[in-house]
Amino acid sequence: MLRIVMIWVLLFAVLPADAQDAFRIDAGRLSLGGFRLDGLHLSCHALQRTAAALDCRDGALGVGGQRWPARFVLRDGGRRIELTLPASAGGAAERWRLAQGRDGAWTLDLEAVRLARLAALLPLPAAIAGLGVDGRLDGRLRLGGGRVSGELRLAGGRFASTDGTRAGEGLALTLSLALRQQSGAWQGQLALAWTGGELYLAPFYLTGGAWRANFTGTLAADGLRLERLQLALPGGGSLRAQGVWPAGATLPDTLTLQGELPDLAAVGTTFLAPLLAARALPPVTLAGGAALDLAWRQGAPRTLDVALREVAVDLAGRHALRGVDGRLAWAADGVRESRLRVGGGTLAGLPLGRFELPLRVRPDGVDLAGTSVPVLDGELLLDDWAATRPASPGGGWQWRGGLALTPLSLPALTQALDLPALGGTLSFSLPRLRHDAGTLTLDGAAVIQAFDGYLSITGLRLVDPFGPLPRLSGEIEARHLDLGLLTETYDFGRITGFIDADIHGLEMAGLQPLAFDARVVSSPGRYPRRISQRAVQNIGALGGGGSAALQRTFLRFFEDFGYERIGLSCRLAGGVCTMGGIEAAVPAGSGAPFLIVQGGGIPALSIVGYNRRVDWPELVERLRGAIRNNLKPEIR
Repeated sequence: MLRIVMIWVLLFAVLPADAQDAFRIDAGRLSLGGFRLDGLHLSCHALQRTAAALDCRDGALGVGGQRWPARFVLRDGGRRIELTLPASAGGAAERWRLAQGRDGAWTLDLEAVRLARLAALLPLPAAIAGLGVDGRLDGRLRLGGGRVSGELRLAGGRFASTDGTRAGEGLALTLSLALRQQSGAWQGQLALAWTGGELYLAPFYLTGGAWRANFTGTLAADGLRLERLQLALPGGGSLRAQGVWPAGATLPDTLTLQGELPDLAAVGTTFLAPLLAARALPPVTLAGGAALDLAWRQGAPRTLDVALREVAVDLAGRHALRGVDGRLAWAADGVRESRLRVGGGTLAGLPLGRFELPLRVRPDGVDLAGTSVPVLDGELLLDDWAATRPASPGGGWQWRGGLALTPLSLPALTQALDLPALGGTLSFSLPRLRHDAGTLTLDGAAVIQAFDGYLSITGLRLVDPFGPLPRLSGEIEARHLDLGLLTETYDFGRITGFIDADIHGLEMAGLQPLAFDARVVSSPGRYPRRISQRAVQNIGALGGGGSAALQRTFLRFFEDFGYERIGLSCRLAGGVCTMGGIEAAVPAGSGAPFLIVQGGGIPALSIVGYNRRVDWPELVERLRGAIRNNLKPEIR
């Protein structure tokens, strides 16, 4: 810089007052306040000298291969220099004013400077230079004596990456700085306020207005020493940090971070929701407040402490927890005891009462010895749960545990779920569930007690349970289910007695069955066996418009009838259900009628089905129609 100024001073001194001439200055390098520009040159086609100034109206500025038309004005013997660049389309002319004070320090005023031009001048990293940054820059900097201070304001800032994952529009930023150079390092303070505009850093979309950052530290060749960082977040939150970040390192070497997040709803909307959406996971909404304290040592986290205050969590509108208070503590070198208190919530629409979660937090996971969660008039028992983070990077969490439900009133359950009323109670026991690599597996058998009987589920396997299309497989065995409790729930007709059912090879995608081999038969034993007229009609409809062979035609006027056995089967494959009746096996390729209800007692009747092969959607519609009572078979 001194070289350029001295040349200007010589020109000012030797040229006559009315001189007009052309010249070119090649400085090679400009060093000012620690900043350096290479390949700098100034040229002028017609220089005019007056008593007060040297004025080059038709000049050019070149830096590092870039060249722009420019006007130069030198005043006060070279201590005041003004550079004006022509206005871009629709913009104002750019002005750079450089003045030297009596103390030797320089003041640089920027007016309507295009950020794109400034980015072309500076030796920026390729990752930043390729973003096409632009906008209007105004402000004043004071440079000299190894110090830089002042304020810069950006308006209308914008940038965009070629892959569309990073972009900014209408950015308004204010940067205040006070830096000094000492022993090859820069020390000082920076304050950044983002007051407007939009920013997209995939998958996050952010808007300016409430973001403030204050930084005090040292930047040297060996890295960054962060003495204090304070960041103001939307929703009134704040983060404070100190640490050391070595040069070239991806992660800091040491870091302490404290955060106050009084409005988790804002944090969830801004950060959590985009992450879940990017991974096609169900949406989660948050409320309440939290505080966190993180210690990072030797390039890795060492301790983390999170305090929750009246937190509410809602998962896809189906599951929720409210009034969550307590503390979660984690350490890399041992086990920490933690406890959460939950004020209540919902599980698939079912109300949950108050409960606590006593947790043992390990370096690689968390354990829950057991707890009891009130559900209506029953309790959901969690036993020996553990979640573990795999050692291999990128692997999903693994967890396992036992689950049981004490007897719960089915009338209360169906009312809470807005379902047709069912009688009796429901309870179940799942001794061990495991989740690994996106697959939920049941070890052993799950036993569900309902309708005065039980269901046993084995081989249960659920792939991608939290994805858009979970896939389920398993085997189901049901014994001694009360037909009276089952049929009185729906407008199907009443049947007394008990049934056994087996479903083998069940495969489902989402809520749609793909394959199974199912069979329902009367349970063995002595018990009343009656079937109502409406049930006769609807069972016949399921068999494809079958007929009921009555022993006497006048029996059609009876309200109900006796029966000996009931049997119905469906083997689903390729969207087609191959149906059968009381017989144990369906003859291959058989199209013969099949017996669904075998009459017995007085009066008695039999129900026969005729369609062996039925499209699954058609069979489902028959069942719905039977419940609506708009399918009526012919009874003879």
